[in-house]
Amino acid sequence: MNKTVKYLIILALMICGCKDEELRLHRIPYTGLELRTDGYYYRQTDNNICDIIFLYRNGIIIHADWSWDKIKPIEEIEKEMIRRYDELYKSQYEWGVFKVEDDKIEYEMFRSPGFILCGMAVYRSLGTIEKDTAFCIKQILSSRLCSEEGTYLFKTLSDKYYFRPFSQKPDSTNSWIK
Repeated sequence: MNKTVKYLIILALMICGCKDEELRLHRIPYTGLELRTDGYYYRQTDNNICDIIFLYRNGIIIHADWSWDKIKPIEEIEKEMIRRYDELYKSQYEWGVFKVEDDKIEYEMFRSPGFILCGMAVYRSLGTIEKDTAFCIKQILSSRLCSEEGTYLFKTLSDKYYFRPFSQKPDSTNSWIK
């Protein structure tokens, strides 16, 4: 059997077996005061503002994987955010649920599975809350590449997110999370 036929068979098997993963966390309303929900959280690198996270009282999280050059004024970045909201409703990618217990935050989101794998993957992020306007994500887990324990440590990190008040958040209504 030549290589092309083998690759086509593997591709056909992958496509037929493609299935979106399910969130393991259940959506529950967030009634706590550990984190603010009247704006967004952002992560900042040396050169960019990126990873905008919206938390909602209904337990929904939207993680917009957007990036801007830090030299832009924040007001300009926020106007661009609003213009990009329609992108969020085209796919379940980056939607999820979160929960807070004491000084811990945990959230699961639908993510692209990457090349070769198909179906929507679910990634779980674990972190600590530093104050109501800041938290730090320390681990990201995925069950897509399972170990015997059922989870795979995708990466260890120390990503800090900072809060900014903002009244024009996107609507958390969606067709993926009930």
